Amino acid sequence: MIKTFRKYQKEMLAVFMALLLIVWLGGSALTSMLSVDYSSRKLAQTRDGEIIERDRLQAEATTTILRRLGTNWQSIGGETLTLFEWIMLSREARRLGFEPNLAEAETQYASATAVVNQLANRSELTREQIYAAVAEFNNVMQSASVVATGVGELSEAEIRVATRDSTERLSVALVAFRADAMVDSEETISEEQIQATFEKYREETKGPGMSFGYFLPPKIKTQFVKIDSELIERNLRISERALDKKAHAYWKDRRNSDPAFLRPLAETESTSQPSSAPVRAYFETFAEAREAALGVVRKQEAKTQAGRIAEYLIQRAEEPWFDSKEGEDGYKVRPKDIADANYYAELITDVPANLEYPGSLSVGTTDWFSAADATQVPGLGESFMDVPGGRGRSFGQAAFSVQGLVELPDAEDATFDRSQFYALYATPSLPVRDRSGNMYIFRVSEVNPAQAPEGLEEVRDDVIADCRTQQAYDQALELAEKIKSTDASQSLEDALAAAPDVQAALGEDVKVSNAQPFVRRRLGQTGGFQAFVSPIGVVTDEFTTACFDSLAGGSEDSKPLFVHPMPDKGMVAVVQYVKLEPMSKTAYAASRQRVLQELTTQRQQQALLAWFSKGQIRARNQFEADSDDG
Repeated sequence: MIKTFRKYQKEMLAVFMALLLIVWLGGSALTSMLSVDYSSRKLAQTRDGEIIERDRLQAEATTTILRRLGTNWQSIGGETLTLFEWIMLSREARRLGFEPNLAEAETQYASATAVVNQLANRSELTREQIYAAVAEFNNVMQSASVVATGVGELSEAEIRVATRDSTERLSVALVAFRADAMVDSEETISEEQIQATFEKYREETKGPGMSFGYFLPPKIKTQFVKIDSELIERNLRISERALDKKAHAYWKDRRNSDPAFLRPLAETESTSQPSSAPVRAYFETFAEAREAALGVVRKQEAKTQAGRIAEYLIQRAEEPWFDSKEGEDGYKVRPKDIADANYYAELITDVPANLEYPGSLSVGTTDWFSAADATQVPGLGESFMDVPGGRGRSFGQAAFSVQGLVELPDAEDATFDRSQFYALYATPSLPVRDRSGNMYIFRVSEVNPAQAPEGLEEVRDDVIADCRTQQAYDQALELAEKIKSTDASQSLEDALAAAPDVQAALGEDVKVSNAQPFVRRRLGQTGGFQAFVSPIGVVTDEFTTACFDSLAGGSEDSKPLFVHPMPDKGMVAVVQYVKLEPMSKTAYAASRQRVLQELTTQRQQQALLAWFSKGQIRARNQFEADSDDG
């Protein structure tokens, strides 16, 4: 082969040089031929022109900045928007005459320049790019506000009806027939009824009142390492001199603010003027406050050391996952041997000497528990995860964000932080801390998804209890109708007294209640009207409207009754008219302006929700996707 190379060396060199010349002279042309510019690829058509890949990339950069600043741009109106909607909203703002104002955005973040600088450094952005993103968001919001303020005027009839509904007051007397108080726990339930009830509600999730359901909630098991801060505190490796120095600095900084430095009440009372509520004084010298300051500093130092141990253990637990690839569900594929039941027990044997504190680490496994029972898990149940940004997550919230129970959000969905969803057997990157300062790292080792029970025997006791509750509720309806049939001139007390069988079923403790006067509905309440009506509790405008509609025409001589079933509360209410305080001309005149303002605000809020509706954004911008991207 070497002989052949030597024989044709000159020819081979000539060919090689020719190729180099071609690449040198035609390199840029070749690059142009072989490269494709995807930035101009059309994605959609709108009334303001095409949306191309370059627009999408710019929108992604802008919205990423907003998300990192804590601005939830995707759910302004409640719906989850995509980058397409953001592009159209931004273009609409410009069409309405709004231009980005960087100076205004900079002023907006004048008190948070550290946040801006930190984001700029971590993300390799300029401050101007960050302010430009904020300015674009401000444009979108300002344009929406202009649209909202342009809603049509309210008619006088609308104002009058709303004023009547919020000022007219109805007084009623009522008695509540509670199914749970009427249950006969010894009543025999037939096997046919038990089976029928089970089949009817087998696939239903249990709700309040009469909303029966036997669908089993998801459950999990977790393994954990507890880092005992109290045992660390007893074995701190820090000199008394260093502790004393820290204690003095702490006292000096918080001598008049930390309750730990308040004198005992007895000392305060002996040196102050007599008072019904004496003001406790603070220690005046460090000598007096020294023991209290040392106690605080020791606890702080123990918590710090617990945090360092947790951080070390988490880093070690994460190492096997570094090279793991994503599976079909988006979660990382479980590394080999990671599911070993003794994994945590072996992990804690490798703690460095400077983090070793005798007896401070222990390993455990929880029993199966549901999200509703998470707070009852010993130790872990009351713990919280300190998430950057000031948002804490309970142990239950974190533990149930796990593979096998929760679908991993799309990477493009900025409303979710994917780092807060965990693969099975993966240790979260943040520990949880309980009220005593103990730290925990944990991982979910087993999941049992929500499912219908395999058979009746799994939930037999619940089914029998529900059958008895249903029979009690049916009886409550019958007794309520019996009371309703009495003479309207009778009071509710007299009607009950005239029906001893009803009184006996209700029990001696059940009395007629005179509820505080209430209105039909109250303006300005978000999330729906709510009022408290004793003895029922919190009610919505469904109940108050039914009272006004059913008791219309009541008077001193005729006090009608009506029955109002409340299955969501497991009760039946019998309500009687007592008095109606109608809206007067004076009340209307006094309330009209307030009602007008509140109705206008409500209508503007509705306009904003409509403006940010995904469907309406696409409709008014004549959006047509060119591919499956939309």
